[in-house]
Amino acid sequence: MKLKPYPKYKDSGIQWIGKIPEGWEVNKLKYNYEIIGKTDIPASEGNEEGNFPFFTSGESIKYIDNPVINGEYIIVGDGGIPNFKYYKGYFSYSDHCFLLKTNKKTSTKFLYYFLIGNIETLDILCFHGMGLRNLDKYKFNSFFSSLCSLSDQTAIASFLDKKTTEIDTLIENDKNLIALLKEKRTALINRAVTKGLDPNVKLKDSGIDWVGEIPEGWEVRKVKQFSKIVTGSTPNSGNDKYWEGDINWVTPTDLSLRNKYIYDSKRKITKEGYMSCGTTFVKEGTIIMATRAPIGYPSIVKEKLCFNQGCKAFEIKKDFMSDYCYYYFNAYEEVLNSKGNATTFSELSTYDLASFPVLKPSKKEQLQIVNFLDKATSKIDKTIKLIEQKNNLLEEYKKSLIYYVITGKVDVRRVET
Repeated sequence: MKLKPYPKYKDSGIQWIGKIPEGWEVNKLKYNYEIIGKTDIPASEGNEEGNFPFFTSGESIKYIDNPVINGEYIIVGDGGIPNFKYYKGYFSYSDHCFLLKTNKKTSTKFLYYFLIGNIETLDILCFHGMGLRNLDKYKFNSFFSSLCSLSDQTAIASFLDKKTTEIDTLIENDKNLIALLKEKRTALINRAVTKGLDPNVKLKDSGIDWVGEIPEGWEVRKVKQFSKIVTGSTPNSGNDKYWEGDINWVTPTDLSLRNKYIYDSKRKITKEGYMSCGTTFVKEGTIIMATRAPIGYPSIVKEKLCFNQGCKAFEIKKDFMSDYCYYYFNAYEEVLNSKGNATTFSELSTYDLASFPVLKPSKKEQLQIVNFLDKATSKIDKTIKLIEQKNNLLEEYKKSLIYYVITGKVDVRRVET
């Protein structure tokens, strides 16, 4: 579908807006609405379930049993990043939001799309502060908007409703497909490291409830029987001499990227930083995982590195391949998490990790399993990446479409919806 521009344009008088269609006008946002103030309800009151939507300054929507207002509004979050939501009906909102009630000249849905379409500019001009940024209401109210007639606003909003719904449906379908592919990936790994690759192999009871039966020739070992567990530490964060060096210092954040091999870290420490604390270098082939909320994210060390106390590593001594262990611990992340001891946060102790049972096929079978899973998971991962790239392009297209329509760059008034 090729969208055409309006027949004639005029200068808006505002540099960053540029030209607008003839018949449109420019005014400050504050002339399009009345502000309804905050509630005294903290965001923590929101639940995963409830009778009515509960909006906070965050992106997710919670629920609550008692609504505080009914009508058609734009919900504006005043902290962090620009966050606008549209809702019509009964709802509630937190003490970090306020509402916009549009006047008779302005379509609420059109104004919502205008804010979404200009969200990056609003972020730059209207949100300020170090750390948690806050909305400057004066600058927000003084932000220039370009408006057409109410009937044209309604037509534009209807067009965008239809098109963004179509795009969102495509994206949601792709997300569901990605979830199914990830489930398939997990099932492949779990089957291979639990039952092997021979569908006709004779099975025996493993003696482990959450494993069940395993091939007759396999054994059960504990982590401590085939590896040495190493713990990490953190240099004093207040000492600049310890930081910004060239030593890779891995944290759970690095591991959460879920790469099979790890050879780099977001933060690095100096030699002085390394010597100042109890962290330890581990060599290539070592398995490293997060052991502190969340537990898991195993990875194989590719180059010598150290790590913080949120991780543990185990150096494989004999009988096991690192790549096999990588897949095995991926398969049983949920079990590892269930063994975490929760105080202020869940943490897997050295004792529990050392006692964790690992199935041991022969070295030959381990290699076969690794080769099979490398090939199978690589194919699935490539498919997931392509779908994610497609979704990113759809998100960019939606953002551009809203901007071009809402600023009058293209004319959609007579486009069939």
